[in-house]
Amino acid sequence: MTTLTTLILPRQIFAGDTLQLSGTLTKYSAADYVLHYVLLSSLARITFDATASGSSYLVSVDKATTATWKHEGWYDWTAYVTDTGDTEEHSVYAGKTEIVLRADIAPIADRRSHAEKMLAAVEALLENRATKDQQSYSIHGRSLTRMTPAELVEWRNYYRTEVARERGTGGRTKVKYVL
Repeated sequence: MTTLTTLILPRQIFAGDTLQLSGTLTKYSAADYVLHYVLLSSLARITFDATASGSSYLVSVDKATTATWKHEGWYDWTAYVTDTGDTEEHSVYAGKTEIVLRADIAPIADRRSHAEKMLAAVEALLENRATKDQQSYSIHGRSLTRMTPAELVEWRNYYRTEVARERGTGGRTKVKYVL
């Protein structure tokens, strides 16, 4: 659960965690204004509102709701208030946050990059090549020509380099620690 005594969204929000924020806005009392949040990525839009508790605002987004939030990388977000008569609107905060997909709620899917998938496919072809002795063949007017072992090795080296680049220098995997 993310509980902050501020109305500014944290740098990261974990999908599947309860999000709780609280605070006051000096110029815009919760008795007179409604606080709204809008998060935008290239493929998703998330909206939620704060509730009033006296002169303070409370934000509480349950875990079932945040679990549905798409991990689309960084979201631009804005917090703004509207008066209760809906005649005024004032932006109060803006920033960027990342929706982080928790491993325990991640959908069962192949989360490898294109380069990782291609490297695995090329390596599988190389392993199976030892049992196949034809370079090409033709059946009923259709023909198939396989890559040579040298071509496969070249592609394997290319994708090994791409995977190492994605993971960081020297082929080491980058690990993001969350404290």
